Amino acid sequence: MKNLSTGSRTGRDTQRYSSQGERMIVGTIPFTFQTDTDIDIDTNTNTNTNMFPTSARVLLINSRKHPEEWLLPKGGWEMDEDRMEGAVRESWEEAGVVGELLHARQRGQQQQEEEEQNYDNPLLLDFAVKGKNHDQLHTYYGLRIKELKEEWPEREERGRRLFTLVEAEAVLCAQQRRRDRVAQCAVLENLKQLLVHQVPTTTSSSTSSSC
Repeated sequence: MKNLSTGSRTGRDTQRYSSQGERMIVGTIPFTFQTDTDIDIDTNTNTNTNMFPTSARVLLINSRKHPEEWLLPKGGWEMDEDRMEGAVRESWEEAGVVGELLHARQRGQQQQEEEEQNYDNPLLLDFAVKGKNHDQLHTYYGLRIKELKEEWPEREERGRRLFTLVEAEAVLCAQQRRRDRVAQCAVLENLKQLLVHQVPTTTSSSTSSSC
C-alpha cells in the first residue's frame, strides 16, 4: 500500500469514467475473524471463535448524509491509481483500515497482471448502479483487516462498526433508499462463499479497539 494519506481526496475532475460515461467506483468489504483481533465484539450469536461463519466479522461505515445507514467503503477510481490501489485507498480514507486484499494470497502475479489489464474480471463483483447524476460501475474486493487505525481522514465524518455476517446482511440488504443496496448485498454474499475456503488462524494483529 502507498503511504497513508492524512486527508481524503475531493472532487471528481481526476476520476475515471467508462466509455459510456459511467462513473467508475471501487471499494472493499473489509473483514476479519474473531481470532484475528483483540477487538471486544459484542454479539448475541454463537461465540465459538473457531467456527466459520460465526467468527467472521465485516466492517461497515456510516453514510455521511444519512448516519443511520451502514455501507461498505467505496469511492471514485482516480486516474493515478489502478483499481486495487483505489479500493485500498478508499478503505483507508473512509474506515481507517489497513489490510490485505484477498486476491493477493489466492492468485499468482501473472494472473494479477492479467486481471488488471482486463477490467471486466474483478475479484468479487462488477455491478452497474443507477446513479443520481451518472450511472455507475462498482468493483469490490475482499480486504482482510490487519489493523484499524485510531486516526484516519474521515474519522470526524463517519462511524465504523464490526458486524457478524448475519447482522451485516440484515443491515445492507434492508436499506431500500440506497441505489447500491443490491450491489452491496451481492458483495457480502460473494464474500461469504469465498470465506468458506479461508481458514481462520490466530495472528499477531495490532488491530485497534476503537470501533
